[in-house]
Amino acid sequence: MKNTTVYVILLIALSSLAACSKSTPPIAPEKPIVIVPTTPPTTPVTPPPTTTIPPTSTAKLLPVKLESATQSIVFKYIGESNSLLSADNGAGKKVIIMYKDNQMNGLLIHEANKVHYVDYYRDEQKRIVKVIQWTQTESDDIPMGSYSIEYNEQQQISVIKYYTNKDQLLRTKLFAYALSTDQMGIVIETNGSESTRYTYDQKNGLFKNVANVQFIALETGDHLFLSAEHNLLSISATTPKNDLTCSYEYNTDAYPSVINWKTPQANMLFKVSYKTF
Repeated sequence: MKNTTVYVILLIALSSLAACSKSTPPIAPEKPIVIVPTTPPTTPVTPPPTTTIPPTSTAKLLPVKLESATQSIVFKYIGESNSLLSADNGAGKKVIIMYKDNQMNGLLIHEANKVHYVDYYRDEQKRIVKVIQWTQTESDDIPMGSYSIEYNEQQQISVIKYYTNKDQLLRTKLFAYALSTDQMGIVIETNGSESTRYTYDQKNGLFKNVANVQFIALETGDHLFLSAEHNLLSISATTPKNDLTCSYEYNTDAYPSVINWKTPQANMLFKVSYKTF
């Protein structure tokens, strides 16, 4: 993997993560890009901009630990910055973020003794517009495929096109954004005949002050990282096995202090610890 230096970050508790690569010196993060992530079979997304009055608190918090009855997920950062260095669930699942020139330029994902990584490519506006995926083996790095990203005027992801490792188009996903009458954020993802609806609250997102977590969700499918600008409330899809509902208790700064996730398979309750950024 070219021009990348690995910083160990570790990922999360709901989806699988996987990777490994080379690292470059950690650098302070870029200003977060407000966009919407996607990953098959249901794609993560961020909510649209709102006109609601923001929380009165000016506190900037970074999550450092999520604890449930069965596991603990620890998040580490580079020095005193908001650059996520690692997310570790203590069970062998890792995500490592790589930085170059003040920007995230790749991910390493480890899972079940397998490793893959992605390289990010940006346009003249410094937006991530292409992602190339690789499988790492002892002898070689094998291309898996790629996807391109297009943005709307609000700098939200509007189109994602997935390609084979021979640049043959596999599928295209489209995104639309709206607000409900109670100012709930809504994102609709269309993938052929499949449709997925994401809703968000208007509180401070779990990872509001962490740059580019949406791209982690996009690549890994981890719903936790969907709570960027605001917090994910629900996912409802044409195929209900992937549905999710979320409820929160909030601290005095309007950040989640308790997260309750419900899926058709299980319920999960996490307590959140923060540090000030």
